Amino acid sequence: MRELQTDTRRVDEVLEPVEYAIAQDAESFHQVQDTPLRIAVADPFPGVIPRLWIYFTIDDEDYCTLRAVRRATPPQVAETDG
Repeated sequence: MRELQTDTRRVDEVLEPVEYAIAQDAESFHQVQDTPLRIAVADPFPGVIPRLWIYFTIDDEDYCTLRAVRRATPPQVAETDG
């Protein structure tokens, strides 16, 4: 959260629906290749909070652990020789 430098209350508002979705069906989220990490995406709060990637692990059938929250970055497009 340090890199966001914003109102933590707003961050909580953005994360809350993602946390709920993870609690409902954590296994439905994309697993990062060759890692135990899964990724969820939090919608932005316009002008305040950017789109966020939330990385978490499924510890067992009852628990997940939040591992990181990062500012989402656009995918890198490889340049091609035209």
